[in-house]
Amino acid sequence: MVCSHLKDLLREKVSFDTLRGDSMVAFDNWEFDPLKLSNPFPQNRSSAHIWQGYEDKVVPSQIQRLVTQKLPWTQKLHIDQDQKYLYLDLP
Repeated sequence: MVCSHLKDLLREKVSFDTLRGDSMVAFDNWEFDPLKLSNPFPQNRSSAHIWQGYEDKVVPSQIQRLVTQKLPWTQKLHIDQDQKYLYLDLP
């Protein structure tokens, strides 16, 4: 019983810490405009994949949609969880 309660508390703390860290990165001053990034892939031979959960609590889906519209070398994919992943498809 105690072990189960401790696991639940630890899970809550990890979720809180992750959400707090994501929020700090998302809303901090980046000192550059991410929408002005140039394509890092020569001859468009690759792309950056942004995997976003349908229930993402930090970055709204509309913002990721704007990113993929402004940066054609990115692709947005949805997953059924509330997380996000960045995957670089390198040649």
